[in-house]
Amino acid sequence: MFKTRIFWAFGVLAVASVIQGILGWSTLRVADQNIQRGRVANELLVGFVDLSAEKQRLRLLLSESLIGRQVAPDELRQIQKNMISILDQLDSRAQRALSLYQGTREMDAEHAAREKALKVLRTSFTALDTSVPALLASARSSTIQWTDINRTFDMSDGLDLRTLLAESISRERLATARDRAAADASLKLLNAFAISATLTLSLVAVLLAVYFVRALSKPLKRIADGARELEAGNLDYRIPEHSNDEFSELAKAVNRMARELSKFRGQEMQARAELESLVQQRTFEVQEGLHRLEKLDLRRRQMFADISHELKTPTTAIRGEAEITLRGRDKDVVEYKETLVRIMDSAKHLGLVIEDMLTLARSDIDSLVMDRSPVRLEELVSESIDQMHPQLQKNRIDLRLDLSTQSMVLGDRQRLKQLFTIVLDNAVQYSPTDAAIDVVSQHITDAEGNRHAEITITDHGIGIPEADIDRVWDRHFRSDVAKRWRPDGHGLGLALASALTRAHFGQIELQSQLHAGTSVKILLPVFEATLEIDS
Repeated sequence: MFKTRIFWAFGVLAVASVIQGILGWSTLRVADQNIQRGRVANELLVGFVDLSAEKQRLRLLLSESLIGRQVAPDELRQIQKNMISILDQLDSRAQRALSLYQGTREMDAEHAAREKALKVLRTSFTALDTSVPALLASARSSTIQWTDINRTFDMSDGLDLRTLLAESISRERLATARDRAAADASLKLLNAFAISATLTLSLVAVLLAVYFVRALSKPLKRIADGARELEAGNLDYRIPEHSNDEFSELAKAVNRMARELSKFRGQEMQARAELESLVQQRTFEVQEGLHRLEKLDLRRRQMFADISHELKTPTTAIRGEAEITLRGRDKDVVEYKETLVRIMDSAKHLGLVIEDMLTLARSDIDSLVMDRSPVRLEELVSESIDQMHPQLQKNRIDLRLDLSTQSMVLGDRQRLKQLFTIVLDNAVQYSPTDAAIDVVSQHITDAEGNRHAEITITDHGIGIPEADIDRVWDRHFRSDVAKRWRPDGHGLGLALASALTRAHFGQIELQSQLHAGTSVKILLPVFEATLEIDS
């Protein structure tokens, strides 16, 4: 783990810095101690030199007094005070030197000699306080007085003070030189240690820097290469995970991110493909709608052409009959009646064509206006059958009824009669003479529990080819079999029936077999509330 390595590296640097600080502080302390020793030794040297000078000055004044020079007593006392003060300072500095050399046995002899010299000097200088006034007041000869002065200033407890001072000055001079040399050596050592420690720490820092640069360069390069690959869009690229360190964890995180991005890209591509497929589907549906509109427009033009032709034929016949009748001589009543019958037949045909045109114009489910009310479905079927009775009788159709159910629906009475009339008329028109037609009513329940009334009208006529069954709901479509059987049809009946059924929220289904007959099934939702009220 790089975290552990960095911790240990900085720990080593910290420990080295602490050791350097401790050693530097120790060396500095030794150097400071040597400097202080040298300073104290120098002060002792200066003190002994000053003491010797003051002693010599006092001796000089006493000598001058022997030759008759007037010496002020205050000056002598001041010199004595100076000497005592210097001794006090020397005692203090001697104690300071003793404390600085505490624990150094090789210096005990030096300290003892210093203490002894100071003790002897203090005894001698204390004695001067009484001997100097006596020497000044003595009436003896100058030679004797000089001898007394020399004895007082040069000897004390059998020791030669001159030698004692000289030895003390020499000793302190040597101590000063020794301590200065020690201080210089300590400073040199401190300087050398500082330089070596700085170089050592610098070298360690450089080595650690080189190590971490080499250790970090490879994983950083791997991560940088991975980032460049991801930036270039290569989401399948994975950063190698060679170790178990922070960079390996980072590589794992980047690889996880790449996998997520790759998954999201796949989802995006899938969504885009689905969207493109949906757009293509919608485009295809729009194109199909346009094709259907084109077909409808073509059929509309064809319808108007057919209507024009159909209207032209009866009107031409009516005009022709009238022109023939009016041309020439007067006709008898029988001829006029025959002409009027032919005109009436043409007018009936024209009325049928016009009725088909009006029905066609109103047959769009969105434009049909319904006068809805609860009606009994079986009654409407019976009324439609009564309306078709002359045609049924003419074709000798055997109508077999099973209207035992009682179904109440919510709808337009006239529109529903029109619906059943269209289906019954088709059954009659496309059935041979003496054929049978079955009309059956029943109740059914769908998968969702909704009840429906079902009216099934089955003929045993010419039937419809299987290839044309899906097209019979188109306006103006007639199969070849139907055209051969009945050339005067318009192909509007089943289209109108489908529109009327949908307008009543119902369904119309057709099953047919060529030369075997056709069965039309009409399903309409039962008006439950009315059934409950009636019951």
